[in-house]
Amino acid sequence: MNYIDAISKFYEEYYSSIDFKKWQDEFSSNIHTFLKSHVAPREDKIVEGLCHVISKQKKYKGLNIKSRFIHGWPNGSGVRFDYGNEKEAQCELADMVIVSVVTLNKKIMLLKTAFIQNKKATKHITSSCSWKIDQKQLFLLKNFPTFTDVSGIFNKNKEITLLNHSGTLGNYGLFTPTGDMIFLTARNVFCHQNQSEADKRTITFDNIKNASSLQTSLENKIDWLGSCCIDCHHCICFHRRNHFAFPNGQHNLPFFNNYSYALDVHEIVKELTFFNIGEPLNVFGRITDNTLYNYTTNILQSFGYRIIEGHLSNNENNNISYENRASVLFIHAELGEER
Repeated sequence: MNYIDAISKFYEEYYSSIDFKKWQDEFSSNIHTFLKSHVAPREDKIVEGLCHVISKQKKYKGLNIKSRFIHGWPNGSGVRFDYGNEKEAQCELADMVIVSVVTLNKKIMLLKTAFIQNKKATKHITSSCSWKIDQKQLFLLKNFPTFTDVSGIFNKNKEITLLNHSGTLGNYGLFTPTGDMIFLTARNVFCHQNQSEADKRTITFDNIKNASSLQTSLENKIDWLGSCCIDCHHCICFHRRNHFAFPNGQHNLPFFNNYSYALDVHEIVKELTFFNIGEPLNVFGRITDNTLYNYTTNILQSFGYRIIEGHLSNNENNNISYENRASVLFIHAELGEER
């Protein structure tokens, strides 16, 4: 089976499947039930409980989801960077890391990573709730300036540069009082937060709901995936400025894409399980960001996986300890015979 056949298989077995839609609905319902009944005072406690719910989700054919809450550095995944006139500003990088991988007979077709900063609403009525946004952290997640790691999440005291080509590496997960969650890229949070001086550091439900158009990750809905090895003469792949994308008629495929917002848990689950969330860092065996790739391979070890010569393999030694304190969500779809 080649890549084109594998993409067609994903379309048939997942995207156009009623059974898969029911599986997505069940997954969404389980998350929503938890969030509605377990409103903890702190974001990290909500995320920790959410990890347990996600880890119980049953497998669907070749698609498997795992979740783990990693404890460690007491102040979170701290990094240091220049912010305006403030030299060596410091803040947390993220509460959650999402790693998504699609394989064909264990060979990686697509590997993506997303950092999520979770925020709990400051008001108790969804229609009027708001979320406080730390401007330094927003700057970090939107722009990813070169930073120095202070917690060991990458390499302690080493200068780190992440490319973030898609603009979907840094994101926010906003918890609502009714047990729902809104997903926005950092760019969308920046564009739709309050502009008045009094409320400049918040984003409200009305800001999001009334936005005339949420910012897409890229112009013309083009999904920049980096170089791939598919024959350019195939209709499923086209070339533009030395990059490739998956068109769906006149637009992209509705999966393996870069989605920049989801307005409730059902939308989040849909985009997550169609592999639309996160920054692509390995596409058809071509690595697009070596630093992020190396970090992600370390994360995969916490789930008992290693990447060997472009293939995802099981690793019996999964007792890996990390210094960062975050939750990790791992989603994997195998499209070949080894499922």
